[in-house]
Amino acid sequence: MSEPELILPPRLPGGRPTKFTPANIRRMLKCAKRGLPLTLVAQAAGISFQTLLNYRKANPRFEDALQRSIAKGTDERLKKIEEASATDWRAASWLLEHTMPQYFAKSRLEISGTDGQPLAAGVQLYLPEKRNPVVAVGDVDTLALSERNANGNE
Repeated sequence: MSEPELILPPRLPGGRPTKFTPANIRRMLKCAKRGLPLTLVAQAAGISFQTLLNYRKANPRFEDALQRSIAKGTDERLKKIEEASATDWRAASWLLEHTMPQYFAKSRLEISGTDGQPLAAGVQLYLPEKRNPVVAVGDVDTLALSERNANGNE
């Protein structure tokens, strides 16, 4: 990967040397291409995550190079999965689960009450009163709960 032309931040007189050296920038771009989260990219470069965010804002060329590195790494990994899916159904399944989760994800979990109603009342059943911190589920009636809330009792 050719080194992008980056504008290094100016060194302030009396300040410590910048960590945004060409070698450190190459390290960050390589880590991002490998798929490391940006918090770990910053750690690998010996800088804080906030410093990385600030540098990205101040240096559009670096931001562009970082985004290209992330895209290239993602593309390389996706190509491997696509190649494997030709002979291994698990790779094809994984690809569908992760690119179209609304249709193919294994763990679609829907929690709702009767006839699809929200569970707001069900959640309230498990919240104890301030005066009586222990409430058994069988002791609470939904109607009594709404009457208590309507009367303004806590």
